[in-house]
Formats: sequence, C-alpha cells, structure tokens
Amino acid sequence: MHGWRLSLAVVFMVAACGGGGALGTSVQGLASSDVPSGSTHCPQSGDAAKISDKDTAGEWQYQQQHGASSGDIEVYAENSAACKGMPDIRPGGGKIVGSAVIHYKDAATATSATQGMFGANPSSIPGAVKGSASGFGDNSAYIFAGTTGRVIWQNGSTVAAVVRDSIAESDFKKAAQGVKGRVS
Repeated sequence: MHGWRLSLAVVFMVAACGGGGALGTSVQGLASSDVPSGSTHCPQSGDAAKISDKDTAGEWQYQQQHGASSGDIEVYAENSAACKGMPDIRPGGGKIVGSAVIHYKDAATATSATQGMFGANPSSIPGAVKGSASGFGDNSAYIFAGTTGRVIWQNGSTVAAVVRDSIAESDFKKAAQGVKGRVS
C-alpha cells in the first residue's frame, strides 16, 4: 500500500460539483479553480479522517500513527466514472488529478512523512527534479513523464502532494501551483 501510489488519485479535479475540502487548519488541497474546466469533484474527497474509501482510509490511519493530525484529500476527474481514491490513481485510469495536504504535529515528523506519505518518497522518484530546483522547496520532488505527474513537498509541519493521470502538463502545473499557494 505504500509504494509511490501517489500516482494515486490524489491528490485530485472539479467544476459543476463544487470546490475542495478543508483541514482543521483551513488548508485545502485542490480547488475547482485549479483543475480543467468541466472536471468532476469526486466523492473520495474531503477531510481525510472522514473519507470512506478503504484504501485512502487505511493510508490515513497509517499517517495518523506516524504523527498526522489533520488532512485534506481532493480528487477531480473527467467524469464520475473516472473517480477513484487517491491511492488508486495510476496510469490508464482516465483524466484524473488528486491532492493530499497533511498536517503533522511538527516539522521533524513532517520531514519523516515525506519519506512515505501515501507511498511518496522524493528521494526515490527516478528522473524527478528534486529540492529547490523543483520550485517546491528544499524537501521536494517533481516529475512529469508520459501519463504520470507527481509532486510532493514539505512546508514546515505540512506535507502536500499532487498526482495526475492523463492530463496535460500545463494543467498539472496549474493544479500543483494552486495547492502550493494555499500551503505556503
């Protein structure tokens, strides 16, 4: 369950169905303004502690055991049939983007979390642009290749990740920058 499944469905797209959820700290992941027009806000979105998708719930329980205190998962897809939980976003699943924004008890715990949050690990993403060169800070990694796009970064005690399948790099960057703007 903890492989780079942040190809998963995160970290997440919207339009007619409304915007993203919110953390206890009022930080949210993707919002409808971040994703391609016409995207559907998937039901696997919202407060990480309340999501019923079993894979996402299992990952959330794992993160809580490792210091997570609140989290927001947002998933947007080209249509409702393409919706899936964040851990299930993989190549070939349709146009989908997801985000996870997880708040940890402190920055040291968040640093540890970047080595495994939803299976993401910046140091083990082959071909990724890492660190400040990614544009997402010192503890970060960004890759866009083929149908897969992923970015994970830390800001203090918060770790954020955005993943996508089959959307243009310009749309992926817009989504990631939207989340970054709220997390920074």
